[in-house]
Amino acid sequence: MTRLQATPSRAAGPSPDGACSESTWLYGRLTARLQRDVPDRLVSLGLFRNRQPSDLPLHVVLAVTERRVYVFGMPSQQPGELVEVWDRRRLRATVEERSLSWAVSVWLDDGRHFELQAKRVGANHVNGEAVRALTGP
Repeated sequence: MTRLQATPSRAAGPSPDGACSESTWLYGRLTARLQRDVPDRLVSLGLFRNRQPSDLPLHVVLAVTERRVYVFGMPSQQPGELVEVWDRRRLRATVEERSLSWAVSVWLDDGRHFELQAKRVGANHVNGEAVRALTGP
């Protein structure tokens, strides 16, 4: 397993030249939408695909705060209902970097294990920040 290198955080909004990329704009909208349903301040969020049969939906959004990970189903273009809340102190996660994605393994203290995949293309800084938040110290 490899460790991701830290990169500067990219806030949603216009780039230095005043332009606003579509992925940054969508990230800003998604962040605002999820922040309404999450009582703590979001640190990062990421779009993941569940790679194994489990009680999680096939596509999920992980909204990461300092203390918790809020797992939302992603049935269409909008985040759906809250599926689970994980305590960050009670989970362990590792990452394997692939050419176009990150493979993230998450183990919860209740014995459950999830294999998630996040794209590295497109809005990769968004998913990368969520992967770092899950697998970091």
